[in-house]
Amino acid sequence: MTKKIDTKTKLIAILLVGVVVFSVGAWYKPYVWAEWVSGTVTEKINKTGSEPNKILVQLDDSETVVTFVNTDITSRAKWDSGDIQANLKVGEHYQFKVVGRRINITSSYQNIVKYIKDKDGEQ
Repeated sequence: MTKKIDTKTKLIAILLVGVVVFSVGAWYKPYVWAEWVSGTVTEKINKTGSEPNKILVQLDDSETVVTFVNTDITSRAKWDSGDIQANLKVGEHYQFKVVGRRINITSSYQNIVKYIKDKDGEQ
């Protein structure tokens, strides 16, 4: 003998699955889709031991300075982090394509995928 599941129970189950899928997708979105940000490089910190390259950037839309890491990302075919670190100049304005999210408690930062130097020098 089979039990029938009523419509209300089915709808609740579908809603719960939808919430879980949405939550997981919202968490991983910054790791899948990159975003563009622009700002002026204020400092470069080169790799030391296990610490990765870091770039400090003052963003255009705020007075805050954010930290990006600059490491190779195999899944994005990015193997030029050393070149990026060498070519970025302190005081210059760039647009950065970054992935990931800043998580303070784990000391993780957004990673630079690529950059474009502003040709006109405007900020």
